[in-house]
Amino acid sequence: VLMPGETFSYNELIGETTPEKGYALANTYADNKIVPDYGGGICQVSTALYRAVMRANIRSVERTNHSMMVSYSEPSLDATVANGYIDYKFKNTYDSPIYIEAYVLSDNVTINIYGNLNEKGNRTYELVSEIHDTYKFDTEYEEDNTMKVGEEVVIRNGMNGHESSSYLVTYENGIEVNREKISTDYYAKSNKVIKRGTNNE
Repeated sequence: VLMPGETFSYNELIGETTPEKGYALANTYADNKIVPDYGGGICQVSTALYRAVMRANIRSVERTNHSMMVSYSEPSLDATVANGYIDYKFKNTYDSPIYIEAYVLSDNVTINIYGNLNEKGNRTYELVSEIHDTYKFDTEYEEDNTMKVGEEVVIRNGMNGHESSSYLVTYENGIEVNREKISTDYYAKSNKVIKRGTNNE
């Protein structure tokens, strides 16, 4: 439950993502590289929460996009976190409390925001993405003399980068009445890496 004027901190709630607390190794982003770390994957939940909160017409106090694209989100609709560095925060700007419900069922995360519908009125809100520019990834080759000439192994798949924006669209009685820009974000490209053989023997 978040009272009027209170600020929610994702990192404060989750705390340290250590193996002692049950967290496993999973992929995370660090310096525009994919590396395994404990707590990888918690950004899927913070992203789902961010979208649910925005659909409740509640703005962010702190929100940061990933350094590169993620498979589970369109550009500018994500919210990354890193304990001690990057947080996702929002403030209850309503005059009444809101109740946040989150649960996992069949590997799906569901987040519901409950509050006084009279304050919200007959309006609904949707966060949408718009891509302004795309940065195509390149292909890099690493030579390996333990592999025969002609042999190739893909070490890392490529990923395009983007410049994008998010907009909160307001609908009243199903008709769009407002479109507010929320953020403009940049996602770095990640080049494809192929290891190829140089051994002629």
